[in-house]
Amino acid sequence: MKKWQADGISLSDIAILVPFKYVGDQMSAALEKNEVEHLWMKDKLSKTSFDPSLDRITVTSIQSSKGLEFKRVIIVGVGLLGKNNESVYSDAKLLYVGITRAQENLVVTSSTKNEFSKLLAAA
Repeated sequence: MKKWQADGISLSDIAILVPFKYVGDQMSAALEKNEVEHLWMKDKLSKTSFDPSLDRITVTSIQSSKGLEFKRVIIVGVGLLGKNNESVYSDAKLLYVGITRAQENLVVTSSTKNEFSKLLAAA
């Protein structure tokens, strides 16, 4: 993110998408600790504070990102998806939503290997 910023990319052009609220809480805490301006859209009230003209990173759940687009998107926690057979299909659709939010650059992170991270690494 610092390199993007050094390259002239506005913070408002960057979104961090998370699969679960607790991951967003962790991302928000890390950004706050590093004094990075951001909006963690964790609830209805904070979502009403979304203003793309403000120079800050948007942190939101993948689900809540539907309909939004950003030049740069970072999806964190892909290894947390697809933990059970019932959620694989819905998590694949969810991941698709997140991936399609990126207009120019997409970064996907995973701390564990699963079917999603393996497929993305092979692409």
